[in-house]
This record gives sequence, C-alpha cells and structure tokens, in this order.
Amino acid sequence: MPPKLCLVILYHLDGLFPFTGLSQTDQSFSSKVHQTPVALIQGPGENVKLTCNHTIPDYYMILWYQQSAGDTAIKLIGNIYTQSVTMETSFEKHFSVSGNGGKEAYLHIQSLRQPEDSSVYFCAASQHSDMINLLTHDHR
Repeated sequence: MPPKLCLVILYHLDGLFPFTGLSQTDQSFSSKVHQTPVALIQGPGENVKLTCNHTIPDYYMILWYQQSAGDTAIKLIGNIYTQSVTMETSFEKHFSVSGNGGKEAYLHIQSLRQPEDSSVYFCAASQHSDMINLLTHDHR
C-alpha cells in the first residue's frame, strides 16, 4: 500500500477579517505579510515548520489558523504577542507556535495525522493585543 500524504497549503490574511487591523481597501500591507512554504506535501508522522513573517511597524501579534478540507470554518490555532504564546486547547497536543509576533513566527505541527492535519493554514498580523487584554482583564 502506498504511503498516505498530508497536504498543507498556506495563505496569509491581509484585510480579509477585521481583527487583522487592516481594512478591505488597505492594500499597502498585503505585500508585507509572507508565509513559507507556499505548499507542502509530507507523510503522516513527519514534523512540519511553517513560517509567517511581516514588515509592518507596530504590529506585534501573529495569529495562526486552520481550515480543514471541506470545512468553511477557520479555526484559531494560537497566536504569539511579542514572545508570549497562547494556544487554543484543542491544538496544544500536536501544534506549537514560536518566534516573535513583531516580525516572524513559526507554526510547528508534530507528527502529522491524516486526515486531521491535511488543511489550509493561514497566518495574520495584528497591530495590538486588544483581544488578549479583553480576555485577561479583571472585570470588577
């Protein structure tokens, strides 16, 4: 039986969603967020490192998302604000994020699983940490 393969496709979010800090009409940042590799085919059990970098001043957060095959939902995997990482619970076992949200971050996928990890992966750069402040603010 031939080995099964996992397909990973990358896209960056450059104004597709309001939380990126970019407007639909602001095209000046679209060329400043990059992901590599653009596409990747690996076998189950292998490890993968995806890179997202940006050159946008005062943007200190990089967020990573997954869109599974046949699914319209985009799920947040985790983010890095400067060097502080926050992972979504459902992704903690096989995924990790490292780097610096101010310039370059990495998504690590450990021991690829088929078909769960055969997905489109997105990264986004964000200007501020309002999302983190909202989640951690002490409301009295």
